[in-house]
Amino acid sequence: MAQFVEIKLIPRSPLVLSQSRNNQMLSSLEYVSGSTLRGAFAALYQSVNGMDGDFQKIFSASNRFPYLFLSQSGQTAFPFPKTAYSCKRYNGFETEVDKNGRNHHGVVDLLFLEALKGTCHRGKESLSFQNYFDSSYRCSVCHEDRKPLQGYFLENRQVKLFKGQRTHVGIDRWSGTARPQILYFLEFVQLPDQSSDYCLRGVGRWEEKAFEKLKELEHYPLFLGKSRTRGYGECSWQLQIQNPPSLDAFEQTLESFSKEAAEYCKVQKERWIFSLTVQTPTILVDAFLRYTAQEKEILRWLGLEAAELLYSYSELQPVWGWNMAHGMPKEEEWAIAPSSVYLCSARRSKENLKRLHHIHHQGIGLRQEEGFGQVWISHSFHVQYAVKKEENNG
Repeated sequence: MAQFVEIKLIPRSPLVLSQSRNNQMLSSLEYVSGSTLRGAFAALYQSVNGMDGDFQKIFSASNRFPYLFLSQSGQTAFPFPKTAYSCKRYNGFETEVDKNGRNHHGVVDLLFLEALKGTCHRGKESLSFQNYFDSSYRCSVCHEDRKPLQGYFLENRQVKLFKGQRTHVGIDRWSGTARPQILYFLEFVQLPDQSSDYCLRGVGRWEEKAFEKLKELEHYPLFLGKSRTRGYGECSWQLQIQNPPSLDAFEQTLESFSKEAAEYCKVQKERWIFSLTVQTPTILVDAFLRYTAQEKEILRWLGLEAAELLYSYSELQPVWGWNMAHGMPKEEEWAIAPSSVYLCSARRSKENLKRLHHIHHQGIGLRQEEGFGQVWISHSFHVQYAVKKEENNG
């Protein structure tokens, strides 16, 4: 029986989590991808138990290895949606203070506003709305332009891993000694505060046998990322069973979000209005196996009754991976990029509720066993930071 498993990593040395296959300059990601995590566990398991009869079962498609993000006190960082904006001069939450002691000018989310723009406006109403719309892209404090926010947030503050860079001398393949004038650079990441309760965290879904076998290895260090032979990538780790997510709690969240969205966007309250915010790269294909982010294909993958797409802001990005069967890198694929946002509506029904609950907790699209396709249904950020009409009317 499959169960939800919380995975925590505490780096004991810097991590080099490369985001490309360029060998001269390795830039590091700010998260551990599911592919990297899965490969690290596979290497650890094989070094201890060898290729026993359980290896293929544990690392098969039935067990999902999640992406791990910066976490503190049980709360996990989430990427800013592409609809999140802030003042270009003092960007950040109002509760944050810069190095000179000045408060930032706040964060707004424009998802509902952009969806409302699609509503037909005429005459004076159209002119009034256009003024309101334009003013929402300007800071309500200093009236400078608002720009999209990037990075990650925890509740009401921006968070990120500490990044550093080290230069190394290349080794001559023939002599095995340092080769003059040949350098390469490593960018590494560390927890922002080693003495606090920061960690890297994610929730996967494993069969009971997989959890038991990997739990037995918890006292071994886990090594992941690049340059492990140079002292990078050592982590301690913990596994813990999580209670199954509550359908009732999810329904309450969905109802609350739908009510706020319907009032703001002036759409029917008889239908559920929900957002789908992409947390990890999401690989979708059409009937001809072409990578896609088209509206009709999004709705097809959602698999909901009488669903409509009200607004979308998405991008595609290349993704890679490792083919365990062939021991070779996978070909480049295209995925919907993290932070992409969709606002949808669907008929109120028990079947739709169960389907949305399934997508929220188990993901959507291809290669879910590697952590791809993690999405968040009706994230509270879109309601809490929706731009207020009155703040720009002055």
